Amino acid sequence: MNKLISLFFTVAYALLVSAGGPIATVSAAQKGRSPIGFFDVMYLSREIYKEAWQCRSPIGFFDVMYNDEVAGRVIVNTAKKTPTYVLGAAGLSPETNYLFWYHTDTAVTAADLYLLGSAHASKSGRLHMKGTFTGATLSDLQWGQFQVTEAGLASVEPGHKSIGAGHRHSLALTCDGEVYAWGDNGACQSGVPSDDPTQSTNPTLVRVPVLLERLPGRAVEVVGGNAHSLALMSDGTVYAWGDNTVGQLGNHDKSYTVCTPQQVTGPGGVDYLTGITQLAAGSMHSLAVKEDGTLWAWGEGGHGQLGIHSDHDHTVPYQVVGPGNVGYLTDVVDVAAGDDHSLALKRDGTVYAWGAGGHGQLGIHTKDDHTVPYQVHGPGDVGYLFGIIKVAAGANFSLALRGDGTLWAWGEGGYGQLGIHTKDDHTIPYQVHGLDNVGYLTDVVDVTAGQHHTLALKNDGTVYAWGGNFYGQLGIYSNDGQTFPHQVHGSDYLTGIIDVAAGEYYSLALRDDGTVWAWGRGYDGQLGINSNNDHTIPYQVHGPGNVGNLTGIGPSCSTSPTDTP
Repeated sequence: MNKLISLFFTVAYALLVSAGGPIATVSAAQKGRSPIGFFDVMYLSREIYKEAWQCRSPIGFFDVMYNDEVAGRVIVNTAKKTPTYVLGAAGLSPETNYLFWYHTDTAVTAADLYLLGSAHASKSGRLHMKGTFTGATLSDLQWGQFQVTEAGLASVEPGHKSIGAGHRHSLALTCDGEVYAWGDNGACQSGVPSDDPTQSTNPTLVRVPVLLERLPGRAVEVVGGNAHSLALMSDGTVYAWGDNTVGQLGNHDKSYTVCTPQQVTGPGGVDYLTGITQLAAGSMHSLAVKEDGTLWAWGEGGHGQLGIHSDHDHTVPYQVVGPGNVGYLTDVVDVAAGDDHSLALKRDGTVYAWGAGGHGQLGIHTKDDHTVPYQVHGPGDVGYLFGIIKVAAGANFSLALRGDGTLWAWGEGGYGQLGIHTKDDHTIPYQVHGLDNVGYLTDVVDVTAGQHHTLALKNDGTVYAWGGNFYGQLGIYSNDGQTFPHQVHGSDYLTGIIDVAAGEYYSLALRDDGTVWAWGRGYDGQLGINSNNDHTIPYQVHGPGNVGNLTGIGPSCSTSPTDTP
């Protein structure tokens, strides 16, 4: 432990809990420039840490200390200018003092860092001052949020998606946990009932954002499938709405359309699903990661995409089984869903896949379907893929982001969506090429994929796209498809981006000022700009009622709206 601490140029953050609630104090902080993120505090492996340190990678950490041992770790990511990170360290006790160590390469003041309360605690108290969160419980302490507020300052990766893209509908989450939706609403996936007076002229098409007033509580993540939507609530429960023909809403039913968000039931249809930390939605199936690292699935199962050794549909959550159908998949920290296949990232940096494999999207050097998880092979079909920190899935292809900022892809490549300057399918991972097909893409901090295209966010806030481009979904002022990354345009290029999402044939980007930008196919109103036209460059999403522009999206409530991408 002393050796670990000696590596840090840090001062301890002491977090105390008293009868009046948690009290936060700090005396100093430092700035980081890390391209690494997407980990829960417990999920950075010692091997990844050692490799990054030996390579002199400028990584920033928060280590949660318990009895002189590391109880958890938070990774600092400079690409995100203002996001929060949900701290979920195990073993915390209100009777114990905790030290938060922070190692980085450039000093700033502690005044730039805040500790925010949970949904049930007041948001007060800068870390450099003593602040008490009145009425905060042990649960509040365990799920406190850290937020960096200075533009350009390193910040803590949130792990939750503030924007979501279904096939033809869009979702956006405000810092206060409100959800807006727009686009195709034929199955109420945009959450607008047919009797809503604001949309009475055409309830199946929502061309500007509408607030989902019927969603109870505060949401912390939103995702969209083909025609259904999911929201993760701050209390760890899940709500779903939209198409339910194969049970993808998890409400123990197969009703065609559900317009009012319904809580996802628990296993066996008993009680409700709880303790959820992350969601993913495939075309017609849904996935949820629990805080204990288990994974749960429901909806369409015809290709084995539920991972429960069955090809049947299921209307309630079932626990994803382990490789070889032995036990259950555990230690899951990230999850992604394609049309009919699923990916899971384990805390040791390995990736598992199951479901449809017709294009090689499972990454196991075969094109067969599989109903249980198989470990994704390594490049050249040597060993297994390792060091991964995030996974993403397009319709029939898959992507994995490594801790060194490189990106790997496999599966369907007929539109260039793998980014490796070929249109062939590949059954094992290949490294995504660089700009102008020179070298490889680096410094990637986030990735998302649509039907036939891919978006990658770099640590400088810029966005790169490749693949199919029939409707301008690459955002490069052209309808030409690309087999390697091209930078997304803006007035010059799109900058300041902290989150990206890809729908069927369109793209979304969240900027650090809380605004949302959209481009690509607009036929169903999914761009949110009160138009059904396609656009080959980003346009700012309009505000509710088509008044102004949508703002306040993302984990930070500090916004400075702009009209220039």
